Amino acid sequence: MNIAGDLVVEAADLIDYDGYVREPDGSMLPQSSAPNSILRILRLLELQPGMRVLEVGTGSGYTGALLARMVGPQGSVTSLDIDPRLVARAERKHFGYGLRNVTVHTADGFVGWAAGGPYDRIVGWATPHLLPRRWVEQARDQAVIVTPIKVAPIAAANMILRADVHERRPTARDVHLGGYIEMHSQVITDFPVPVRYIDGILRLKEHAVWVSAPALREHPELADAAVQMIAAGRQASSPIGSDSETFGAACGYLLARRPEGLASVGVGGHWGIGLVLGDSAAFLRPDDICLAGTRCAQDQLCALIAAWEHAGSLGHTALQPHVTEAPDGFGVRVSQRPAHGGVRG
Repeated sequence: MNIAGDLVVEAADLIDYDGYVREPDGSMLPQSSAPNSILRILRLLELQPGMRVLEVGTGSGYTGALLARMVGPQGSVTSLDIDPRLVARAERKHFGYGLRNVTVHTADGFVGWAAGGPYDRIVGWATPHLLPRRWVEQARDQAVIVTPIKVAPIAAANMILRADVHERRPTARDVHLGGYIEMHSQVITDFPVPVRYIDGILRLKEHAVWVSAPALREHPELADAAVQMIAAGRQASSPIGSDSETFGAACGYLLARRPEGLASVGVGGHWGIGLVLGDSAAFLRPDDICLAGTRCAQDQLCALIAAWEHAGSLGHTALQPHVTEAPDGFGVRVSQRPAHGGVRG
């Protein structure tokens, strides 16, 4: 019997999704996520009644309500958000629905909330660039942390990490496809443009074009040229189709391989991962492939995709997460598991 899975289903049946995520005019709150994505993350937490939970990223309050129902009256949920407007809104919602075991605070998510710990579970709904040390320090031994995390020093290179805490250190268990808005110490209002690792940006009248490429990081003039080249680029049919899960799996493969010129791009709110190589760029996106300049990057990206398909179109189960010490927390990178013939990093 999957107790955690049953708790997720029971909580979802009891909580009014639209009541939390809809504004009075019927519009969707921007800081809302699809129910299926939320429930998938909650299953990874392996929650049990009576647990203490730290939630980072209050959003609409819907996820906090689910957590509160799952841990029951003997458990507690401490929810944090950097946006005081969202905190006040969630507090009103929780009170209106009679939930008394969840408290909401305006706070920097990187710092956590020591007063509510130690926590049995920590869940993030915003993406930090590394696993914050404060989270690990505020977790009980044998705790589970599930959070989106950056797995490469480029924008939009996010996956969902599940880690176990042992003696105040995290041990990565597995990674899953997905990601959420970036975590930041200030309220984010420009959602289409990432707040970290942007090396070149061109703001047009209708939208912005940005590029994130470590190879360009020390050469701003090359980054400016690259973003201009990408803005003038073209779109072609995707070599892998338009299925979002297939796209995510292909991105995971690229992030694990870390080829020369690995980069990410955003054009009009749509992002992709691929290569920037001199006077050429090619990016795989959910519905197409973005091409610019000569064919060099396109040929190499297509060769990488062909290698991924030849290996069996490997998904997230073929990826091995690695945790390394960093000044303010723990960095996370991924590599191919040896059993799948990949390259370890």
